[in-house]
Amino acid sequence: MGKRKNKGTFTDWIKAVIIAFILLFFIHLFIFQSFSVVNTEMEKTVFSGDYVLVNKLAWGMRCPVTLLSFPFFDDTLPFIHRCSYSPLIQLPPWRLPGYSHIRRNDLVAFNYPEDTDLPIDKRKKCIMRCVGLPGDEINIKNEQLFVNGEKQNTPRTVQFNYYVIPAPGRKIKPLLNKYEIKEGSRLGNKFLLTMTQAKAQRIKRDSLVQSVEPVINTQPDITVYPQNDFFTWNIDNFGPVIVPKAGKKLKLTKKNIEIYRTVIEVYEKNTLAIRGNDFYINNDKCTSYRVKNNYYFVLDDNRGNAKDSRYWGFLPESHIIGKPVMVWYSVYKNKAGYSEYRWKRLFRRLNKIKNQ
Repeated sequence: MGKRKNKGTFTDWIKAVIIAFILLFFIHLFIFQSFSVVNTEMEKTVFSGDYVLVNKLAWGMRCPVTLLSFPFFDDTLPFIHRCSYSPLIQLPPWRLPGYSHIRRNDLVAFNYPEDTDLPIDKRKKCIMRCVGLPGDEINIKNEQLFVNGEKQNTPRTVQFNYYVIPAPGRKIKPLLNKYEIKEGSRLGNKFLLTMTQAKAQRIKRDSLVQSVEPVINTQPDITVYPQNDFFTWNIDNFGPVIVPKAGKKLKLTKKNIEIYRTVIEVYEKNTLAIRGNDFYINNDKCTSYRVKNNYYFVLDDNRGNAKDSRYWGFLPESHIIGKPVMVWYSVYKNKAGYSEYRWKRLFRRLNKIKNQ
């Protein structure tokens, strides 16, 4: 009797573990997903070492694209370092309706569009701030964002680069420690430091400092989207540009075709040819293009040290994973390799950030 009872108890435990695994897999796949932040491009909102919980239902659950995949492993299997998925079977990306819509200044978790050699749901994961909705006109003038011609308030967590010159006889280290500035470099007698606008104003009044000036790029930057000599844009002066919206027609010109080429060819999988002054999409001559899907414009909060839409263009809706809602765990690794827990960031909600 005892052996049968023990055997029955063991079987019950196995069933419980299997059910728990299936439930956890279902939650991970369709409801919530956690991933770690490994860069500083969104500080002071999310930090390198944060583990962020993403709500996949908020804006509509995106159904799996890559079907042959080991659960809980995005890219490689541990220890053996082999690919955790096979791209042989892929479904078109589509999502179920959500209970809300993306709003300006919402944080968005998505797969990085430029990883075009990988399946959509296996591309690098990013968190950025949505500043442009489908159909919006985006324009950046001397670091100031304008949407549909209206000046936008800057969220208090957004950082910019500043030139800082210490007061005569003063060293920079006490200033960095006092204001907890961790990003910067020396340029001759001045320092290039990254900070929020509010902190820059405080430092400007400090006796440790001689001057604080914002770094405004004025020269054309070919690394900025759409990487074309036709445009004189840079990260601080960008646009105006219209964010593509599903169902809307884009009038095509010799200039703006470079802005929307990736949308037409890569994201919406058409063939595009330019012959003289004429445009041919799927071998049909046309003067406009009707957009099939919605797109968004996203920015990093660390505006001067970013890799956002200003560099790679529009974010397709198909790449959106969900809404970041909470930092459930956070750890800081110092230069010596030792880990320190950020206790104040544990279970911290990522609500819509207030403006300054």
